[in-house]
Formats: sequence, structure tokens, C-alpha cells
Amino acid sequence: MLASQTITQLDTPVAPYALGASASTRASVLFVDDDVRVLRGVERSLGAQFAITTATSAMEALALIEREPPFAVVVSDLAMPAMSGLALLSALRKAAPESVRILFTGEAQLTDAVRAINEGEVFRLLLKPCTGRDMLDAVRAGVRQHQIVSAERTLLRETLQGAVEALSDVLAIAQPAAYGRAVRLRRHVVDLAKAMELPPSWELAVSALLSQMGCVTLAPALVDRWYRHEPLSDEEQRLINGIPTRTAELIAHIPRMTPVCEIIQRQFESPRTLGIPVGAKLLAIARDFDGLIGSGERAEAALAIMKSQVQRYDESMLAVFHSLRCESAPSLEIREMRLCDVRVEMVFAADVLSPRGVLLIARGQRVTTSLYERIVQVWSTDAASAIPVRVIIPE
Repeated sequence: MLASQTITQLDTPVAPYALGASASTRASVLFVDDDVRVLRGVERSLGAQFAITTATSAMEALALIEREPPFAVVVSDLAMPAMSGLALLSALRKAAPESVRILFTGEAQLTDAVRAINEGEVFRLLLKPCTGRDMLDAVRAGVRQHQIVSAERTLLRETLQGAVEALSDVLAIAQPAAYGRAVRLRRHVVDLAKAMELPPSWELAVSALLSQMGCVTLAPALVDRWYRHEPLSDEEQRLINGIPTRTAELIAHIPRMTPVCEIIQRQFESPRTLGIPVGAKLLAIARDFDGLIGSGERAEAALAIMKSQVQRYDESMLAVFHSLRCESAPSLEIREMRLCDVRVEMVFAADVLSPRGVLLIARGQRVTTSLYERIVQVWSTDAASAIPVRVIIPE
């Protein structure tokens, strides 16, 4: 930026609005400009209002964004050497989507500015020369936008988390076998995603955990027979085959569940199908592996069967999963104790049956706080409290 008038106008401190901007509450704002004089003027003009960080190049800005907490607002000049403000703002849309982006440019660069707005989702455009008051107004608006979006995101995340937990609790009570399988599927999917070094995605874990929700519409006896691999009638098999569709119908109206529904519904498609979600490929491997283990196969034999049907799975994912479950599987400490003696975070290594043979807790289920309370409140005075159980001790 080569606008001496801009420097002069930004050089005077701006009287604060009713911001109450203490050092501990000031919003963090990143200014990017190759002219150090402009950055110094910004610091003097707006430093009392915001926690200002400056960068003299786009590359320096990206490095700051990678190692610093998220900035509420990023203000960038358009014309910079090496990497332009246009390229920076486009990169920011992926690297820091929560940061509000403001562009600072001259009238001669308006064509490029329009591109930046379209490609970088720019919140506000400022033209040189710019007064300190105009800059303050723009940054304050950006901070408010960041606060609104962050609050909405937090509310949505908490609402979503609460909905998932409520659905999981319903499944655990209504269909213990289905919940146990859902927990195992989540573990397989999350472990495989980490081993594949896939980007963190909440949809992967949630889709696995909720994949069995459709079972709540079926009779528990039917679900138990299915999990025990007992023969089913044509009508019963039709009901079982409809579980993914019923699951999607149950969760479709929860905010942000669209990608989860897609993963669950497309898990039986060929991994080579155009546009199939990564999560659907992961879930297919986890689902069939768990089913084979449930039928009595050991891990090595189960994966050998899956490799013989390799067209059904993503080959690279299946190879990594084989390494996870057969070559580098950790040794687990398994203990036997009474049901009433289990503690939170332990994992059941085998199904827990009542004295009458009713499934109480499925293998693979972790002892959550809610499950522990149920054990204490419902089964503490029952004969079930003395049932011997096998549990995996957490590391």
C-alpha cells in the first residue's frame, strides 16, 4: 500500500465507542500490509480498541494464523508482492473460516477487489484513502459479525450434541444390542479415520453412533436374533434391510444432520461410486467387520473374508484397517468382576445377560455416567448386581 494520505489518516488514535475494551477482552484483529508505516498507523489508531497483530506479507499472515488462536477479523491489503491479498483471503476461507475478512484496496484495483469478494467471501470492502473512523467502524462490524456467527455455531453445536446424546440414551435403553454395536462401529470408524490421517470430522463419529437408531422401530427380539445371526424370514429381513432408511428418517430434522444421513444411507454403495462420502466407506468396513466378529470369526479371519470381497470396500482403507486390527492391535487388560463393581470408562468385553437370559448391556459398550447411574439405581438391589462381567480396563 502506497497511500501516504491513508497513513496520515490512520495515524490518529480514535476515541472509543462504548466498547469497554479491556486488555483481556479485546477482540483479536490481524492486519496484513506490505507497508510497515501503514501497520504502525493502524496500531496507534486502533490499538486501544482491539488486540492488534500485524504481518507484512501474506505468507507471514498464514503462518500466524496457523500457530495463533483464531483471529476475529483479518484485514488485508489487496496489492502485495509474492502472494496477493486475493490469494490470502481465498486461503483464509479454508484455513480460518471463522475469521471475518475485510479487504483494503485502491480504486484502481476494483476489478481484483470484486474477485476477492467472490472468491474470498469478504465481509467488508474499504477504499483508500480511509479514515481511522471508517476503519474502526468496519472492524467493529466485523467483530460483531464474528460474535454472532460464533454464538450461533456454539448454540448449534450444543443443540446437536444434546440431541445425539439423547438419541444414544434412548437406543441404549430400548435396544442394548443395537447400542453396543453402534459404540463399536464408532470406535472402528474413528480409529480408521485417524490412521488414514483424515481431517477431523464430527460427522464420522456421529454417523457410526447413530447408524443403528432405526432399530428402535423394531421388536427387540428381532434385533437380538439378527445380531446373533439367526435365520430370519423374508419379512423380517426386509425390516432389517430398512434400518438405514428409518435411521435417516428419524434424524433428518435435526440441524446439520444432512451429511450424517447421507453417510448412513450410502454405506452399501460401491466405494467407487462417484461422490460417495468418505464416511460411507469407513462405515461399510466397520459394519462388516463387526458383523463377522459377532458371528464368531477372529479378526484375522474376518479381514481375510473382507479382502476376498475387496470390490465392496476401499482397498487402501481396508489395508490400513487390517494393520490396525491385526498387526498393531494393542494388548488389552481384561478383568472379571461383579456388575455392581464396574466403574465409568470401563468397556464391557462380553455381553451382559440377566439371570433370565435377557440382554442388559452389549459387548463393546463403554460405561458412561448415565449407564453407571442406571446400573446403580436399577440393578443395585437386583440379582443382576452380582452377575460376573468381563470388562476392559482403560489405560
